[in-house]
Amino acid sequence: MNRSPLFLLLLLLALGPGVGACDSGGDTTDTGSGLPDVAADQPTEGTLDLVEADEPAPPHDVIDAPDDVQVEEAYVPPKTEYPSAPYGQTTGTILKNHSFLDPAAEKVVKLSDLYKSPTKKLLLINSSAGWCSACKQEAMALKGVYDTYKGDGFEIWFTLFQDYEGNPATVSFWNKWMNSMKPNYPTLLDTEFQMGDYFKVESTPMNMMVDLATMKIVYLQVGYNEAGLKSKIKELLGK
Repeated sequence: MNRSPLFLLLLLLALGPGVGACDSGGDTTDTGSGLPDVAADQPTEGTLDLVEADEPAPPHDVIDAPDDVQVEEAYVPPKTEYPSAPYGQTTGTILKNHSFLDPAAEKVVKLSDLYKSPTKKLLLINSSAGWCSACKQEAMALKGVYDTYKGDGFEIWFTLFQDYEGNPATVSFWNKWMNSMKPNYPTLLDTEFQMGDYFKVESTPMNMMVDLATMKIVYLQVGYNEAGLKSKIKELLGK
């Protein structure tokens, strides 16, 4: 049957978009229902792939301590100050805070190190020289005295101010003295001869005893008197 052009045009208008496809930016296919299908190159629901930019890792959490937290510090006992001046050079006066070199410990020691010591009561300071024969005799005798009374709070500082030739005492001389005398008590160097303020060199040795609770001189004797020294040590220790 022959159709007029007008008839065909009316038929197309009646069918609408179901006959052709409109290019709206993506390909579609006709399913026969008049509805376009999504083209195969378009992602479907549930399979959408997202490309995300790399994000920096979050910083570590900083935990601030509460303001009311109390940090307990270790107990430090108060420092005991050495007795103040005036100082003297005779019995009954306070001894100056002298310092000596201790080669064995490789350090300088001070009288203040023993002030109000919890374990020491009485200090014997001997001043000797390498050329002094009486000094050597006393150095040997003091080993027995130290063994007897060290447990009762007795301490010895045996100081050397000159070597065998009368030169200022050195560490080299100290080593020779230690090898020869083999003392069991602290032996120190008085390189500046501080103890010279308390006696004359020709009267060497000098023995001085100090009460460590007050740092007062309680005994001062020049020359070596073994019996008198031992008796005084025993008396001052209350033995």
